[in-house]
Amino acid sequence: MAEGMTRPEAMTMARTMVGEGEVSNVLLPASDHDLIRLILASNNRWLRASAGLGPSIPIGLDLPAVDVTARWLGINPDARLLDGLMILEREALKLMRTER
Repeated sequence: MAEGMTRPEAMTMARTMVGEGEVSNVLLPASDHDLIRLILASNNRWLRASAGLGPSIPIGLDLPAVDVTARWLGINPDARLLDGLMILEREALKLMRTER
């Protein structure tokens, strides 16, 4: 829930962001546009580990490479951006593990 909001206010905001349940109509706050631009531009910047002869598995984002990408996009990396990246990284890793 967003800081400083009541549960009903947060639910109303969430419904507005997803277009009353229409997942295809997600509206993101302007404050998250840089984060989304960065994660999309960094989708091939995963560190991978090999487990013997099997396929390699993603273990996390290559943060130095993501930092360079951010600067090339004109995005000033800060603590808020890192928090958002870590949330997206965690969720992406969960999805990638379930696809295996």
